[in-house]
Amino acid sequence: AIGRALMSRPRLLVLDEPTMGLAPMLIAQIFEIIKKINEDGVSVLLVEQNATQAPRTAHRAYVLETGYCVKSGTGAELLHDPAVRAANFDQLRRTAEDPVQAKAFLMKSSLIESVRKASRIT
Repeated sequence: AIGRALMSRPRLLVLDEPTMGLAPMLIAQIFEIIKKINEDGVSVLLVEQNATQAPRTAHRAYVLETGYCVKSGTGAELLHDPAVRAANFDQLRRTAEDPVQAKAFLMKSSLIESVRKASRIT
């Protein structure tokens, strides 16, 4: 779908959760592609629930909660924001019942090292 959208040479590409349901390895590739598209001069409006990868990619980021903007800043600022990081832990807790899902979340998350140290995950 991204390739098809680029065929018209847009100045703005709107992406709505392009990584939903993808394996962690594919998620990393999608974000690299998004970075390259932006570097090539296309503005990208990305709607994404991945609170670790999206801020790494974004120049500006906004956190929406129940339809309201509750945080905004540069991608780097939000990546290191304690509330955003806590949201990642909440997501991990919800997936903890499924070890495969929990491991996939940890592998794509910048929180892997702190969780590994705290729980001795190998």
